[in-house]
Amino acid sequence: MNHWLVWTVVGLIAYLAFRRRHKYRVPTRAVKTFTVPVNNRELFAKTPLNKPERLMFHRLREALPEYVVLSQVNLASLLTSTDPEVRSRYDRLTATYVVCTQGFGVVAVIEVEDPMNAPRQLTLHDQARLLKKAGYTVIRYKRIPEVDAVRNDFGLAPSEHPAHIVIQRS
Repeated sequence: MNHWLVWTVVGLIAYLAFRRRHKYRVPTRAVKTFTVPVNNRELFAKTPLNKPERLMFHRLREALPEYVVLSQVNLASLLTSTDPEVRSRYDRLTATYVVCTQGFGVVAVIEVEDPMNAPRQLTLHDQARLLKKAGYTVIRYKRIPEVDAVRNDFGLAPSEHPAHIVIQRS
C-alpha cells in the first residue's frame, strides 16, 4: 500500500514538473497565426496609429516634404537627464509627431489635442513643458490643420499645387 502512495506522489510531481516546463512554450499553431498565449490571453497586432493620427501624419508629410516626419517617438529619445527622478517623469511618454531635418535634427514636436481623451491632455501639458525646457519647439493644434496652415507655422510658403484641393465641376 505504501508503494502505491509513493508512486502516485512521484507521478504527480513528475506531471506537475512536465506541465510547468512546457507552460511557456509557444505552440506551433500560435506561431502560424501570429498569436502568442500570455497568461491565458492572446496578443494581436494592431496599427501603430489610429485613423485621425494617420490622417495627421499624411497631412504633415504632404505639407513638409522637405522634412522627415516621425510618429510615436519616445521622449527618452529626445530628452536625457542624470537625475532619475526627472527621467521617471518622461521615460514612458511619447511625442505623437516629431519633425526633423534630413539629418534628423529636431525642428519641432507636434501634438494634436483630442477632446475625447482629457487625461491625456494633462499629460500633454507636462510633456510640452519638459520639451520646451529642453529647447524644443512644441506646436499644438486643437484639430487637424490644413496643409497651408502647417506650412505657415513652419515659415514656408503655401504649396503651389496642393493635392488636397478637389476641383468641382458643374
